[in-house]
Amino acid sequence: MISLGLLKTELLLCALVGILFVVDIFTDKKRVLNYIAVAGSFAILVSSFFFKDTGTTFFGMFVSDGLSSFFKTLFLVNLFLISASSLNYIKKEQRFPGEYFILLVSATLGMALLASSQEMITFYISLELLSISSYILASYERTSARSTEAGMKYLLLGAMASGILLFGISLVYGATGTLHFQEIARSAVLQDPPAILTLGLVLILAALSFKIAVVPFHMWVPDVYEGAPTPVAAFFSVATKMAGFALVIRLFTGPFGALTPKWGALMAMISAVTMIVGNLLAIPQTNIKRFMGYSGIAQAGYIIMGIAMASGKGLGSAVFYLVAYLFSNLAAFIVIIIFSAKTGDDTIEAYRGLSRRSPGLAFALLIALMSLGGVPPLAGFLGKLYIFSAAVEQGYMWLVVLGVLMSVVSIYYYLMILKRAYIDAPVDASPISFSALEKFAITVSVAGTIIFGVYPQPLFDKIITIVQPFLK
Repeated sequence: MISLGLLKTELLLCALVGILFVVDIFTDKKRVLNYIAVAGSFAILVSSFFFKDTGTTFFGMFVSDGLSSFFKTLFLVNLFLISASSLNYIKKEQRFPGEYFILLVSATLGMALLASSQEMITFYISLELLSISSYILASYERTSARSTEAGMKYLLLGAMASGILLFGISLVYGATGTLHFQEIARSAVLQDPPAILTLGLVLILAALSFKIAVVPFHMWVPDVYEGAPTPVAAFFSVATKMAGFALVIRLFTGPFGALTPKWGALMAMISAVTMIVGNLLAIPQTNIKRFMGYSGIAQAGYIIMGIAMASGKGLGSAVFYLVAYLFSNLAAFIVIIIFSAKTGDDTIEAYRGLSRRSPGLAFALLIALMSLGGVPPLAGFLGKLYIFSAAVEQGYMWLVVLGVLMSVVSIYYYLMILKRAYIDAPVDASPISFSALEKFAITVSVAGTIIFGVYPQPLFDKIITIVQPFLK
């Protein structure tokens, strides 16, 4: 039986793509596309809170449940904030705004389908919709050599990851005889997995590691972030991680839940290496977008630590940290978007004296970076605290010690950015102005970072309720 009522969010996103496409054809006032994208994404976000239907459709290939609904809300928040932050960028570039917003919404549609995938081919097609939109977005500035290079690198590495994923899926199908997640979970071979199934599991994890940017599949991140348009880099920094982790949780607690001893230890090792590489390589960076790329790699290490615990508290803490990361990272990136549009300079040295040029932007950057570093009482601190607590309960004390040490390292390099913003004299003393939409976006991001740090329990309790069914 097919029930389109379970696809309300996806259908609304398709409608928004159609509206943007038609308006782009018939209007010469391209700025209106920005307002349609902002209003449309906000309307879908608000309406998603009223979508309570749960169940499966399309012969069990699509599921609507608490986890998918929660992640779709995060995807829509990300789309709304990025759209609201793109006005000055689009105004400055003055080309292809229709394509830009259509691709953003299409990528979000791919993420929404990905979070609800309950079968291997469905999840692969959803992932490709996200990926293809992302490749084009990375090379959106067609006259820029750096943007074109970023798109090509992303495409080539993404194609390699796609091939690895398909090979892994084929091995899983060969071992279990099915592609449906629930049927894989019921397969008898999981009790004594053959080598072919274990290899398939490793290959699928490797392909997904490319999306969530963990070591050793992180190599695309700094180059793509540096070359892609700044709003696109902001979109990548959160969107691909959230989509990838949503699928990792669904896959490795559902169909592969019986293999927890195998993938749990593997993820713990990946977490350790990712935290070390991300944090240490962030220190020497001179470009702010490359810096945020390595910072994002390090953050992925903390998130995957929670998933590796395979417990209710571990999964809940990982999802909570994703929420903290969403608001903190977007707050930092929106500052970068505004600053880059004003100055055209992405070097870290250009941020000298930012507090004198724009106290509001400097304060937002302070809150965002301190949250990412794990300073109380911000959301990032609570996220790390929950993750470390879950790891201690599962006996991973060595991983917690490493995580704490790497957090100290991260605070060092975040403070180096803030030193330039608050202590160093400005190179250019001219004030930095920004639009009302950008003010709203940055206010929402900073507010989320503070509120979920000061008052985290209701959200954390809700997340625990959502992830608990995946541990049965």
